[in-house]
Amino acid sequence: MPETAVLFEPLDFRLIPEARQAGFSRDNFQMPGESWPDRRDYLTKVLSGKVLTSHTTSHIPLRRALKVRRWVVKFVRANQMLGWLVDHFEIPPPVLLVRHPCAVLASWISRGWPLVTYALPATLRFFEHYPQFRDWVRALETPEEIFAAQWAIQHRTAFDHLRDRDYYLCVYEKLVKEGPDEIRRVFAHWDIDIPDGINSALRHPSAKASESLAADPLRQLNGWQRRLDEAAIDRMLDVLKRFELDFYTRSAEPDYSRLSEISGCKDRGA
Repeated sequence: MPETAVLFEPLDFRLIPEARQAGFSRDNFQMPGESWPDRRDYLTKVLSGKVLTSHTTSHIPLRRALKVRRWVVKFVRANQMLGWLVDHFEIPPPVLLVRHPCAVLASWISRGWPLVTYALPATLRFFEHYPQFRDWVRALETPEEIFAAQWAIQHRTAFDHLRDRDYYLCVYEKLVKEGPDEIRRVFAHWDIDIPDGINSALRHPSAKASESLAADPLRQLNGWQRRLDEAAIDRMLDVLKRFELDFYTRSAEPDYSRLSEISGCKDRGA
């Protein structure tokens, strides 16, 4: 989009001291009605493009740097506070991107990123509001189960807090298979004209894309089925069932009807 730029991961407290000072950490759970003055002040600066560090501006091409009129904020750490963001700021409807956790794990492993091998802390604020999950989640032992639980906590919170609020649920698998159509639906939800060159941009891998990115969409979506062992997949899917997020199964794509029911977000174009 002309005169736009990506503000990258402004809640990364490890690299941004101001985020850490505002109280952000790995646990960013926030109920929509809560009052967090420090966090609100910091996010006011984020959403107005005033948190510019070498990290947050790392994805801005030089040619765009001086002509930014609108910021697109990308932050994975915001899932557990999306309802709060929507309620406290006049922003366009957020786009929540969801992807099969088995595919996310396979991608994580291929990049050599470390996996958590210890029980999730009992002090997670999620457990204060969902105590029914605390004991059995903390009893999980394998890295893939813990990974699936982290994914489930992030998405269960986002779905529950965004219910009855305006947002767009963008399904990664649909984006791979129906890129131009899905992008049109996103822009229609924002009521913004689609910029020229969007189809070309869709064909360009992101900075985080795997070097083994497949040209065939179905092969790309099935990749995790070849890279994870059967037992690990079964353990992850069992965790999803326990969280009532069973729209992802052994299939490459989600059960769109079930996803719509769980997320409370109308399924567009399934």
